[in-house]
Order: sequence, then structure tokens, then C-alpha cells
Amino acid sequence: MEHFEPIPLQLIPTNCQTICDDDDKSPNQVIILLDITNQQNLASQIVFVLDFIKSSPNHVHFDLLVHQHKSPPREISLNRTKNDMVSDLNKFKNESNHNQTIDMASSFKCLFKSLGDSVSESLDQCLLSIRPKSSQKGDPVIVLFSYALPPRPNQRLLKSIRNIQSQSVHLLAVVQNGIISNQLDNCPIFYPLKMNDLLSTLFKQQNSDFSIEVILDQESKAQKLNENVVLKMSIKPENKPLPPKSYLQIGRNEFYYGVNICLGEQGVQPDESRTIPFTLKPIQNTFATRMPPSRIQFKIVQDPTNEKVKVLTQGYFSIPTALFSGEFFDFQLVVVIDGKAGSGKSTVINGIYNTFHDREIKYPYFTSNCGAVHGTHAFNFTPMCDILQKNSKLNSLLIKDIIDNLNVTVVDKKGYTESDTTPVISGLLNGQFRHNETRLYQETDPNYKVNGCILVASIKSFVSETSTDFTMIRTKVRELLSNKIHPILAITFLDELSENEMTLPKANIATLGVEVGNIFYMDNYLGHTKERMIEKDYQNFELLLCARKLAENYINNL
Repeated sequence: MEHFEPIPLQLIPTNCQTICDDDDKSPNQVIILLDITNQQNLASQIVFVLDFIKSSPNHVHFDLLVHQHKSPPREISLNRTKNDMVSDLNKFKNESNHNQTIDMASSFKCLFKSLGDSVSESLDQCLLSIRPKSSQKGDPVIVLFSYALPPRPNQRLLKSIRNIQSQSVHLLAVVQNGIISNQLDNCPIFYPLKMNDLLSTLFKQQNSDFSIEVILDQESKAQKLNENVVLKMSIKPENKPLPPKSYLQIGRNEFYYGVNICLGEQGVQPDESRTIPFTLKPIQNTFATRMPPSRIQFKIVQDPTNEKVKVLTQGYFSIPTALFSGEFFDFQLVVVIDGKAGSGKSTVINGIYNTFHDREIKYPYFTSNCGAVHGTHAFNFTPMCDILQKNSKLNSLLIKDIIDNLNVTVVDKKGYTESDTTPVISGLLNGQFRHNETRLYQETDPNYKVNGCILVASIKSFVSETSTDFTMIRTKVRELLSNKIHPILAITFLDELSENEMTLPKANIATLGVEVGNIFYMDNYLGHTKERMIEKDYQNFELLLCARKLAENYINNL
């Protein structure tokens, strides 16, 4: 008999709203220095910084300074970084109903400015932002977020670190480069996956009182978006009992009804545990291409009938996109990923693959920056279930169910060029190409008929309407529309243009005749990171949902 394991969901704990004890010496000011020199990982850096801010106590004052080298390898958008972060914080504030979030957000001051040539100059600037210290609070802290520090810091950087430490200001660093960990003169080093370690070092964590896990049952199978999601929450007190009549509360959102479940008439003692099943019920019956929130907030409260509700702990969990793979069981989607060589086609395919499993991110398709010989020279018709079969461990019934029933075939092809004259689109729609070949057959084969197309293009391809790249894309769009296929645009390498520079490309994109809902500005997994980011998964899943909807329309209109 096969043994399957339950699937833990991504969970981000946050502090409860109670004021820290008098003996808590958490810092009264935290200065975040965000180094955006390395654009390749900027999106994941921003998400980590935002999660760090949201997960911190309500009484802490934050300042944010952004380090930007004057001569970066790519054009860097300071305004885009600012707008993305401020927009996210405002959304977080508006969607939350508790004062802790509002207090935290109102004390967050954004000092967005491009600082000196080196990180050391930016660290010196941080010292000028130190506020007078409250006698009731701990020393101020500077947290450096950087994915661009060299393996060996120079003397100028070490001098800045010593200067900070000599003034009773603590310095912590969040870096990706493990080599530097022993080089920074008593500066604690953290890695992007160690959020809880960083928070525990800075603040007295109320959440240390409870260990919480949200899981899918080991018997869970793939389902559709409009079906109930059945989950379990396991809670284990660590330092003090869980009081009687504690409740799990999940607020209603635009997708699911709320949850209010008693965790038991009796309390739970330390080192005991209690597992409570709960169900998220969709508000509507059909959703087209809509997705649920990528992060669902929960709270555990003590006796909500009291006038003053005490929040014991709270946080967020995320439902893996793999659970919703049932959306692709009933219809055979055969979608071609087309684009110029180097536009990011393989990156998009990798992103699609990673929506169908729940473990660390994998890259079964080579990408052009991976250092291996790369390039597609023939038509590759690859059922996604075959890639999953080769690269996934069958340790859950969910993954086995997906492998057995997934009906998605991705067609990869050689990147198009200006000199292409073969009627590729009509040949693909008619089933005139074969797997691992380049020949156009006269005979058609229904097993090789494509019913959807995703055009992948770099944002720079749209800078000028007269450029060769833009002309080729426009030709492709017209060819698809003439064959009654509504194209999807997946636009990549967004970090290569600033926010102001995006205005003209977006205006040019609007002239192509592609429907607004079929245009996706992609935030792809890059650099072979293994860290899963739920927002990326949800975007890739929405991309594929859109492809399925358009493919169904195409088949119905034949």
C-alpha cells in the first residue's frame, strides 16, 4: 500500500497585537538599507523586505533607504521600487482590520533616495537618520538587505561597520553570498529563507508561544477553483497553554467566505497539540481566470465574545497552485510558447511547470543564462505530466493525481527570426508538425494540433514601433488573429526599464490588437533560485488559465 505525506502550506507568522513587556528592549527604530544593485533578484528582495516589515511589532519605527550604484549593469528604477513597495504596504493596510497594521504602516517612513557609490557610503548615510533613543527601548538597528556584496568586503566597508557599532547602533545583514558570512566584523548574517531567525533576533516574538502548521491532508486530490478547500491547522503551545474557547478566525475576502471555529472547550497544554480541520468556501460558483488571494490571513483569538478580543497569534498561509490543477483535467490544452531566441521562453515554461508541484523550485528546461548549451532547434511537444513524472517525488496523492490526469501539452520551438517564411502558426493549428522534427507535413495529425499560443517578448522589444523586434511581434499577432487565435503576450525582463521608460512600450503594446486581459507582465523565477514565491506561481497559473479559456473559445468556434 502506498504511503503519502501531508503537504505543508507556506505560512508566514506575524506578531500579535499585544504591547511587549516592560523588560522588552526591542529597538525603537529600524533603518532598512535596501541594495538594489543586483536587479536579477530585486523582486524577491522586495517581497522579503515587505514581509519583514509586516511581521514586525506595531511600535517599531521604520526608515527605508535605497542604495543604487551610479553605474549599474542595467537601468535601475528607483521609482518603480518605491511604487511597488508603497502600493503593497497600502494594500496590506487597507485589507487588514486591526490597529497593529495601521500603526505599523503609519510609522513607516520611506526615504527613497539614491545614495553613494558604495554600500559603505550608504551605511554612513544611515547613521544620519538615527532618531533620539527612548529610554524604554533598545538601541537602533540598521538592517542591510543586499544580494550584491562582494565575497570579500573592502576596508572602506569594514570601517563603516566599525563606525556604526562604535555608536551603539546594531547592524545586521541579509545576504545571499555565504562566503561573506565570516568577513563582516561581528555583524550577524541572515539568509533570505531565515525570516523567523531575523525577527527573533530583533524583536521579542510573541509567536514563539505557539507552533502552527497549516496542511493539506495526505488524501487531498487536485480540484477546481470553485470547489471547497479543506485544510487542517495544527497548533502546539510551546511556552504557555492555549486558553479554553480559543478561536481560529479567517476574514472574508473577495474569493472565500470567512471562518470562525472554536479550537476546543478545553485548553491545550504546552507540548500537547491539537489539529482542527476547516474549510474555505468559495463565494461564487465560477471564476473564469480569477485566482484566490495569494496570502490568506488568519488569527487565533481568545474568547471572541469578550468586548476586548485578545489576539494570541496571527499570520498568513498560501494555498499551492498545484491543488487547483483540476482546472486542466477536462480539456486538452496544447499551447505553443513562441518568441524570439533569448526572450525568456524556457523561463516561462519552467514557471508553468512549477505551478503543478508543491516542493522547491526546479528548472527542467534549460534557460539561456544557465551556462549550458541552450537553444530549441525542433518542435518539442511535451506533456507537462511527463516532466512532472521525471522530476517529482510521488510522496503525495495530489502529485500522483496530477501526473495521472493533467491535460496540458507545452510546445516549444525554435525562436523566430526576421527571415522566417514557413507558415508556422497554421501548420501548428492543423497538426502538420511532429515532435522533435522541423519538417512541415502535408498530412494532418489530430494528436499534434495546437489550440493556443503564448507569445513571449522582452519589454525592450516594444520601445520603438519601427524596430525589427516590434515588427516581428506585430506580424506574429496578425498571423494568429487571421487564424482565429487570440494571442497571449507574456512580457519579460521588466527590470531592464524604469517606470517612466515603460510608458512608451505599453502604449505601443496597446496598438497590437491584443486584449488587455491577455497581456501578462511576468515576474519570473530567475537565477535558479529554489525558494518558492507564491505570487510568481499565481501569476503563472493565471497565464495558463487564460490560455485554456482562449483555447476553449477557439475550439468552440471552429
